[in-house]
Amino acid sequence: MHTISIFVDKNRMPKPASYFECQTRLAKNLRNAANFIIRNLRTGLKKAPDTRTANENEVLETVRIGIEMAKEKMQSIGFPGNESHVDNTSQRTVRF
Repeated sequence: MHTISIFVDKNRMPKPASYFECQTRLAKNLRNAANFIIRNLRTGLKKAPDTRTANENEVLETVRIGIEMAKEKMQSIGFPGNESHVDNTSQRTVRF
């Protein structure tokens, strides 16, 4: 991926500089949050439920609730539901 850096002088353009600084900070926070969720999902799904950390349990529960909400929404608009998901890499059924 190719990136281009643009430097905005805080002294010459304080409002755009402040705006861009805020937006880059928010983007970095969003990336960190996504990595946190992915990391805890990966490690939490590999462990037995009684050995999971509090963070792993919280992330798994949040994702489970999100999946249930998405399923309800899809069923309300007439999309056919699926009770389980088959992981094609290991051919096992994953239930939440």
